[in-house]
Amino acid sequence: MQIDMSPDWYFYAMHFSAIVTTPVNISGIMIILFCQTRQLSSLRWHLLVFQIFSMISDFSLNVGTLPVIFSPFPIGRPHGVYTLIFQKFGFETSTEAQCILVFVSIYLTAGSVEFLFLLRYQAILPSGHPHKLSTFISVLLLSIWQVFLITMMLISFKLAVPDQQVARALFAQLHPELQYLMTDEHVFIVCVVVELIHVIFLFSCFFRLGIGMVTVIVLIWMSSRSLKSIQISLTTKRMHLQLIKSLCQQIIVPILAFYIPIIVVVVPLMLSIPNSQLSFFISLICLSYHTFFGTLSMLYFNPHYRQWVISAVRNRPMNTSTALTSKFVLARERSNFNAGRNVSAVI
Repeated sequence: MQIDMSPDWYFYAMHFSAIVTTPVNISGIMIILFCQTRQLSSLRWHLLVFQIFSMISDFSLNVGTLPVIFSPFPIGRPHGVYTLIFQKFGFETSTEAQCILVFVSIYLTAGSVEFLFLLRYQAILPSGHPHKLSTFISVLLLSIWQVFLITMMLISFKLAVPDQQVARALFAQLHPELQYLMTDEHVFIVCVVVELIHVIFLFSCFFRLGIGMVTVIVLIWMSSRSLKSIQISLTTKRMHLQLIKSLCQQIIVPILAFYIPIIVVVVPLMLSIPNSQLSFFISLICLSYHTFFGTLSMLYFNPHYRQWVISAVRNRPMNTSTALTSKFVLARERSNFNAGRNVSAVI
């Protein structure tokens, strides 16, 4: 079994990915910042957080680490700019630190999706609702939850990673025909012989991804349920439902572009499937486009952003006469509802 340590075609494909995706991802940030439609004002900063964290995880993959995994072994070597930066500042454990950076960026991206739908749910609830929280409390609680999950991941990762010198010697003893893989000082070994702590670490990672998806689904269900119970006009209700639908469409594309390649990468490592390195390279190339596809889906499924881009390209002002902020519309409808109720009581 021959393992390629430096596949040139893979490096060129990842460099091309960075050249194509980076301008589009940055453009997505600019669009979110400068699109001033009132209807999206309550979503702008939440979408911005998701876009930034998603772009950071994208950058960490195709520019920062540029990993080459010696599949089917959980062993690899980074070839990105992070290695050069850590070398310049004299970090001896640069590869381990890069792994941590990638995991943290993925965790934060998953957290930003939860943040997006949680605050959307809170924006729907009326002020007197028992589940209504202030924005500060919502952000604080979600931040504490993210810190807890990241801390658990870091602890399990540190416990799972073996001493590199001992792991190199053991790998050379078990696979003498692959000793050439250990010649590079930046080669990093996550596992040689699977132990319980490795299973715990893998479980913590899948738990994070799974609990994030479940949380988003529950928040979408709770938002739809709340819209049916609160007293607002049909127009406002449709507007909220349209915003939730638009968010789901925007998020599902990058989520699928992330989850599917991750599964293709992890399964051969878990099952020790031989000759799976090619599938790993192709999956990582696809994975590096997940923010790119997310930005395109944002423009495609959100008519306000799409109209703003078209207006900016044509250098024409955007018509925002009908784009009212959800908060303003909701306040107006509640005011009319209360006024009507007071008049009925007087009569």
